[in-house]
Amino acid sequence: MSRERSLWTRLAMLFAVCLMGVVGLAAPASADSAAGGDDHKVSWSDAKGGTNEARALSLREVKERGLARYVDTERYTETTPKLFTDTSRASSPAEQREGRSSELATTCWEHWYSYGTSALRGQTDVTWCGDGTWVRYSASGCWGEEHWPTYQYLGCTVIDDYGHPRPDEYWNIYNVWTQWDLCPAWVPVWAECSWHDRPWGKYQYQGDGDIVRLGGTD
Repeated sequence: MSRERSLWTRLAMLFAVCLMGVVGLAAPASADSAAGGDDHKVSWSDAKGGTNEARALSLREVKERGLARYVDTERYTETTPKLFTDTSRASSPAEQREGRSSELATTCWEHWYSYGTSALRGQTDVTWCGDGTWVRYSASGCWGEEHWPTYQYLGCTVIDDYGHPRPDEYWNIYNVWTQWDLCPAWVPVWAECSWHDRPWGKYQYQGDGDIVRLGGTD
């Protein structure tokens, strides 16, 4: 009898622990949660190997990335970015004049775009913050990877314009151009590439979260 009672006691305790786990998983996330931008995300890809994803950062992510000094945390909102391939949506560069340099961004976004496959690809990551008109923070970088003996990622180049390049200098757009050097015909014994693939892409980022594809490998 004591063994049977002990078994039932253990089963009851196990059920209670599982129930607590379910309740914990079901608890709603706060507006300042790290997951944040999932509800404010857009993505697309094409048959040529190009892949894109853009989303708004949550306020918690902004703080964790050290971007809080660029945003107004009291007015911060997660605004879904918009993606355009029509170059007529691009804006001409305009620099903000003195008088509003103390204003802060109300949303930050990130966009990554890549070319290739899971075995060989290059990617560019862009982060920018805006107040609806002006870009208050901008940064970008590129990288790549290979996962096959006869594939090799050989590097990338990023050239960016406008955005927030220096203190007290703000533009309405942030342009980023990237080119990757991918080798799908790497000869390990010679450590040489017999054929290069150099895809490229250029995008414009605006102060309201809009993204315009200005060109790239088709």
